[in-house]
Amino acid sequence: MNTLSEYLDRENLEKLKALGNKHVEEEITKYVKLCKPAKVTIVTDAQDGIDYVRQLAKDNREEHRLSMHGHTVHWDSYMDQGRDKENTKVLVTPEMSMSKEI
Repeated sequence: MNTLSEYLDRENLEKLKALGNKHVEEEITKYVKLCKPAKVTIVTDAQDGIDYVRQLAKDNREEHRLSMHGHTVHWDSYMDQGRDKENTKVLVTPEMSMSKEI
């Protein structure tokens, strides 16, 4: 039984196969078996994939539009520990103080 075909529709399975990377397929298969998600979506750098992820973040209230066109603010969960410390920017008002640890 092909686990991926149980979770990916034809379009997403084709996107995955188009990568031509057996290791990626094996990793996705491993985690699909472990996590048993309701669905799996393969997102490429195509605009429709980018739009899908952005809309999902908005629907989940993780991202909100700013008044400047095309700009948003993204809210991570307090459990989200993945970040690029070199490029992390923290906005504070002059009245606020912060430790050196971020």
